[in-house]
Amino acid sequence: MSFLSVIFNNYIVAWKRSFEFKGTTSRIDFWYFLGFDLLLLSVIATIGGRFGAILLFPYLVISMFPRLAIGIRRLRDAGKSLLWMFIILLPGIGTLILWVQLAQPTKRNNDQI
Repeated sequence: MSFLSVIFNNYIVAWKRSFEFKGTTSRIDFWYFLGFDLLLLSVIATIGGRFGAILLFPYLVISMFPRLAIGIRRLRDAGKSLLWMFIILLPGIGTLILWVQLAQPTKRNNDQI
């Protein structure tokens, strides 16, 4: 299986688990999803114009669910409180602080959850 197909498969799995807030997500699965998501957002934004705006807004709204679910599962895997999700409300630096928390290694045994 090629590297790109692995990334794409992780992206699809994240969408299938959009409303699954229990369990965990590994670091690699989270970053593959985020990387592909940011790439897709960049492509849509690059299209520009009215067509790009028509695509971008619905995608941002709909993709909020898998982003939230995978973020919560990743925080749980890192042994962090789910309250860390609220740090994103801090303008500018909140996203960076959250990403640092999401990048932490697995702290729990997945069988215990």
